[in-house]
Amino acid sequence: MPPLLIQRVREALQGLDADDGAAALRSSAATGDGGRFAAVAAVLRPTDADTEVLLIRRAEHEGDPWSGHMAFPGGRHDPTDPDLLTTARRETLEEVGLDLSRRARLL
Repeated sequence: MPPLLIQRVREALQGLDADDGAAALRSSAATGDGGRFAAVAAVLRPTDADTEVLLIRRAEHEGDPWSGHMAFPGGRHDPTDPDLLTTARRETLEEVGLDLSRRARLL
C-alpha cells in the first residue's frame, strides 16, 4: 500500500473507538430510540500501482432497502460476540471467507 495513503487512513481513524460508538447505541436503545448493533470491515489490499478495497454485493430481497447494494463486509452483532471488532471479523469470514484474525493489520 502506498505509504502516504496508509498514513492518511491512520490519521483519519485516529481517536475513533468502535466501543464508544457501541456505548452510544446502547444508550439510545436504553431510552427506547431503537438501535441495532452492527459492524463492517474496511479491507484494503496493496497492489503495485494502487490500493484495492474489498466490497460485497448484497443479496437481493424484496422489501430490503439495501438489496443489491455494494457494501463493506459486515453485519449484525451477535450476542456471543464480545465486541464489535469480533463482529466485523466474524461477518467478513462468513461473507467472503477472509479470516481477518489471521491475516490482517488493524489500523
